[in-house]
Amino acid sequence: MPDPTDRLTAGPQVVSELFQGCGPVDIVQTLTRKVPVRLADEYFGFSAPHDEQMMAWARSCFREFFINILNRPEVRAPAVAAGAEMRERLDTLLAERRASDVEGRDDVMGRLLRLQRAGDVAGLDDDSVCRTLMGLVIGMVETTSQAAVQALLVLFSRPD
Repeated sequence: MPDPTDRLTAGPQVVSELFQGCGPVDIVQTLTRKVPVRLADEYFGFSAPHDEQMMAWARSCFREFFINILNRPEVRAPAVAAGAEMRERLDTLLAERRASDVEGRDDVMGRLLRLQRAGDVAGLDDDSVCRTLMGLVIGMVETTSQAAVQALLVLFSRPD
């Protein structure tokens, strides 16, 4: 797992990586989704083994929660699998955090774990911590991506 401090410049790093090659670039996949995923690691403390995994998890769950109004099983199944994988990952991250230094990293996960350990919030068990972190990521990645795309469309429609 990379050192989280290496990701503090996630936005500029992603942009420079984006324009390394020649030819067309996919701004949505490489910029508007990747930057929020790296922000989730930096700010929330929730990372996946690689950016593409977190993007896939967030997108599958987002589709189920916010788009699947017809309750289609082919949309639900990937979301259920993604949710299980996210939970498994969070269980691992929580165990690693507790084994190392709960107080060390000042991110949302660290704050939730400090509240949990202090007993300051009733009912703040591991399920609550995981639901909170998963919900934050699921709600952030796709909505941030969509907002960025809409902003780019407006900018591109006004060349001057």
